[in-house]
Amino acid sequence: MILKDLTVIALICTLGIPSAGYAQTRVEPVPPTPSPKGTSSSPRTPPANANAPVAPDTPVASPDTPVASPAAPAGGTPPATPATPPAENRAIVALTLPTTGNYIVMAEDPADPRRVLAPPTSVNGPKAAVELPEAVRTAGTVALSVIQPENQTLAREVVDVKTGAASISFATADFDRVATLPVQVTSDGKAVSTALVELTGPDGESLGQEQLLPGQGGIATFRGVPAGRNTVRVIYNDGQTATQEITVDTATPPAQRMAVVTVAGAAATEPLGASTAPAPGANDLQEPAEAGQNATAQLERNENPAPAPTGASPLQGFIGFLIAVGLLALLGIGAFLYFRTNPEVLNRLIGKLPLPENEPEAVRPSEPPPVQVPAGSCAYCGGAKDPVTGACACSAPAAAAVATAAPASSGTGPRLVGVAGPMAGRTFPLKPEGLTVGREPANDISLEGDSTASRRHARIEGADGAYVVRDEGSSNGTFLNGARVTESPLNPGDELTIGQTRFRFEG
Repeated sequence: MILKDLTVIALICTLGIPSAGYAQTRVEPVPPTPSPKGTSSSPRTPPANANAPVAPDTPVASPDTPVASPAAPAGGTPPATPATPPAENRAIVALTLPTTGNYIVMAEDPADPRRVLAPPTSVNGPKAAVELPEAVRTAGTVALSVIQPENQTLAREVVDVKTGAASISFATADFDRVATLPVQVTSDGKAVSTALVELTGPDGESLGQEQLLPGQGGIATFRGVPAGRNTVRVIYNDGQTATQEITVDTATPPAQRMAVVTVAGAAATEPLGASTAPAPGANDLQEPAEAGQNATAQLERNENPAPAPTGASPLQGFIGFLIAVGLLALLGIGAFLYFRTNPEVLNRLIGKLPLPENEPEAVRPSEPPPVQVPAGSCAYCGGAKDPVTGACACSAPAAAAVATAAPASSGTGPRLVGVAGPMAGRTFPLKPEGLTVGREPANDISLEGDSTASRRHARIEGADGAYVVRDEGSSNGTFLNGARVTESPLNPGDELTIGQTRFRFEG
């Protein structure tokens, strides 16, 4: 019995299993994987004995890092070596490409090229290899689409990957498709916003359907469109259809490849250029991933474009408005407090402000009807007017104004005779140097009580035996025979209206 226990302990020490008890799981030794001459085997999984202690200075290999096989101890049993993953889990496709440039390789469903089976991969020609996941090998066949980023042309071939290894060669002539083709549907000069767009290749190949929705600018984008005459079919207005042929040429620059299809009488439209988010187009594939790396991030960017930036929310706008109002209020309060404590500053500022030449005045009222009345008679009642005050029996509002003018003078020669308004019945001889008319007392004819007259309203000047009336920039204007004038000669019998007074010129 003792001999049997000693034998078990010796076996445990030899295999490196902890001797905490006899209930440990037994590990069967696995023969090491034979390695080529001069190299070590490269297991892709860690040793089965995960509980063995690790020395502090010993690096721990990751599951995907090749690890050299440890040497068998002298006189002992070689340690277990894990088996490598079976080769049937993946498929390798060797590619021969026409040039040494960069290419993008995409694995797609042969029955539906829009269904991507593996992330796009960036490779460099002319020789490259693409590793496809287990799901692609399980499917049996795969459509490989190879894109030249420079001119956005595409070559597509169906490859059998059941055996796990395949090879395919692409020539320049095989790149007979465009990578992407935007098709814009318009109607009456506007973009169609709701429709179903179908595209069929030259040989009857269905290139798929795309749904137009508001905000796309009427643009549907198709991938892998062959060169030649393709047919676009648009279904809109609840069943109405329109068909149009388009010609696709791989030599056309990518930026000029948009096809425009016009339909008649589309009910749902939007302005051209109203797209709120860019449709997937040629630029989606112009930035390839690094050669030999997995391009999962590239696929996510193509299938989920970043949303267009949006403007500020209404709440942010309202908060900004409140902040602006608060700042203006603070500035107003500060200015009020400053001028309240320093009134002399405000007085100096006000004193430096220029005074307007003519104050804003009320709009000139409608003129009284042109009634010819005798001199010294009221234009409203026809009665005689007081020669001193100008008042009459009807007590018209205009007669209440007191006119401060030069004393009346009877006689002959050029003169102005008031026929209506505050100056009615007054006569003003014209001096050779002329005279001024206005509301200020300093004028030759002062209309001090007339609020519709300007301070310096008009001037009458003599020239070569004739007289000319000139407006001095009045607010309500100077009127000669009912027409507003700036400067005009006076003829005997002309009627001149200044403010509320109408004069007649007598020569």
